Amino acid sequence: HSLLIHAGLRVEDFDTAGDHCFCSSCHRRRGDLPCYLRGGARYILPVGFARIGLKVHKPARVQQDAFDQWHVCFHGTIDAKIPKIIAVGHLLAPESSNPIGGKVGVRSGHIDKTTMRINEYTGRYEEFDPRMKIFFSPTIAYCNYGDVYMKSARLNGKWYRFALQLRVQPGTYSIGQETVGARSQIDPYMSNSEIEWYTSELHTHVVTGVLIQKISDM
Repeated sequence: HSLLIHAGLRVEDFDTAGDHCFCSSCHRRRGDLPCYLRGGARYILPVGFARIGLKVHKPARVQQDAFDQWHVCFHGTIDAKIPKIIAVGHLLAPESSNPIGGKVGVRSGHIDKTTMRINEYTGRYEEFDPRMKIFFSPTIAYCNYGDVYMKSARLNGKWYRFALQLRVQPGTYSIGQETVGARSQIDPYMSNSEIEWYTSELHTHVVTGVLIQKISDM
């Protein structure tokens, strides 16, 4: 928790009941499976990361038993953005206005225009416009691919990478193939054709935790 406080989060943002270690040794000791289902959707455990639980502010309109079936997914980010995301309460799409000031831009190196493509998950020809959309994935491996979504940050003399764990309402997002130019399968438990989830709806997901991966001590 001290690492995230150093990055700008507040003590009142945390819920220690959601803390969980997914390091390789803990994963093996517990005998965890690599994949699980939530609400009928498969997600891959974020092995190699530790999760810091956050207080969950689910929409008031959603009953707890229904919320328990919202799908699990992940969103790669950088440490400097985490406090702003937590303050707003949800992710913001590129080109949308930030309630706490400024406008969300399209990060360098990301697709910033409309293209036509075959969606490899649905098999349909479609117009794909990544602007005004929020992206996430059911596997942390996609979020952690190269430096596309996550970038290493040096804090307290050590290097870390960060992501967010989310719950997203079923039926409010689309599924498509990877858009990072991968030449091989990114996750052994999931096809590249179904590895990217996206939505233009801003209030159908909640952030449930911060995932931290320690890279090195140097």
